[in-house]
Amino acid sequence: MRSLFNSLSTGRNRDGRPRVVPCSEGGLVMKTDIMVDYHKCGDPRECKKCLKVCPSALFIMYPPDYKSNDPDEWRVDVAFTDLCTRCGDCVRDCPRGAIRLK
Repeated sequence: MRSLFNSLSTGRNRDGRPRVVPCSEGGLVMKTDIMVDYHKCGDPRECKKCLKVCPSALFIMYPPDYKSNDPDEWRVDVAFTDLCTRCGDCVRDCPRGAIRLK
């Protein structure tokens, strides 16, 4: 178990799987980086596929300045990356290829 903890605490993985780190409650938490390319995404108010398809409801949609109604300023972002199950539904269903998992 000691070697398992040492490999987890460094955050390295050899087989391409997501990093796994110990959590404060004694379990393990998967760390996934989810990137949204805002230039590819466009106006998320018309699409919303990532918002609809994500089983963990990770995505949020908002205008950055909270006053704008300009579609180029609205953004989809990830709020709870620690809840990601890496199902890949968001990547698969995004019609513009704006979402990537790392």
